[in-house]
Amino acid sequence: ERSALGRQEYIKCISGCGEAIRTSIKTLPVGVSAAYNYDTCTLAISGVATVSEYVSMLNSLTYVSDVDEPLAGTRTVEVRVSDGAFVTRDPGLVVIRMSLTNDNPPILRLNGTLNANYSTVFVEDDTDGGAVSITNASGLTLTDGDRGSFLYDVTVTILDAPDGFKEILAVGDGQNSSYDPSKNVLKFSAEVEASTLQNTLRTVTYDNTAEEPDPRPRVVSFHVQDGPRQESTTVYSIISMSFVNDPPILQLYSMVNYDEGDGPIAINTGLNVTDHDNTTLTRAIAQIVSAADLADERLDANTTGTNIQKSYNVTTGTLDLWGEELIGNYKRVLRYLTYEHLDQKDP
Repeated sequence: ERSALGRQEYIKCISGCGEAIRTSIKTLPVGVSAAYNYDTCTLAISGVATVSEYVSMLNSLTYVSDVDEPLAGTRTVEVRVSDGAFVTRDPGLVVIRMSLTNDNPPILRLNGTLNANYSTVFVEDDTDGGAVSITNASGLTLTDGDRGSFLYDVTVTILDAPDGFKEILAVGDGQNSSYDPSKNVLKFSAEVEASTLQNTLRTVTYDNTAEEPDPRPRVVSFHVQDGPRQESTTVYSIISMSFVNDPPILQLYSMVNYDEGDGPIAINTGLNVTDHDNTTLTRAIAQIVSAADLADERLDANTTGTNIQKSYNVTTGTLDLWGEELIGNYKRVLRYLTYEHLDQKDP
């Protein structure tokens, strides 16, 4: 018996790729050599030896991989022997199934840099939709030294949410998730490759439906785990709060009867005015918009004890009140705004 060939099919190695077939026999028979060709993925054992010696050498064949993270899948090893004149017609086949071990933690970078926080701004009453992305939509990276798909568990938490259940975390990309508003915790899981989960993490958003959100910055933590002991370092997104000056809210619907000769009567006693952003107002305007006797009709207000100034335009039927003053004082003045028809005999 003169030679034997062991060939790995479907493995396109280059020299030093880390995969090889070897014999575990330390000392080969005299005149026999063994050499592995990384380009052809072939172990050639050559030299004259007895059948039993070749059987021993073939039984000692081993597959080794020095690659830190080999590709998943199978390897097929084909074995042929020759006696110098003939080669076995049907090769022997060995199928090796590659089992991967989850031995590397995932590494999450919210801003593309290790351990760097991501910063963004939430704008109150944002007309573009409210919710703001809290990761770098193009720069977030998730890497994992382990190849293949693993079951990843993701936890995103608002560490201090002064507006409680009105603060909301969500994830897009069609990802199923659960959000606990009592704890402000978003959780989701996916059995995917790290690159796929990376795209999903880029869609995490923060929203706040409070009329006037608490102005303090929010800190949101991100944590990714793909096994009992394989956890990412916790990273953080910092959300600053930005506010817009909402208009004051006036609540008034009043219908009153005015009898000839009544003199001035209060017409707004059910009025209410509020402002979520301010404690003062600077102006109020009241106008008679439908008047039969405009020249004889008047609006007036008692501004005594306030900083509010007033003027009435007879031509337009407009009472103008101005000057910075507490909302409560403006409310009192407007509630007791009066209407009067000066022609008490023939209005």
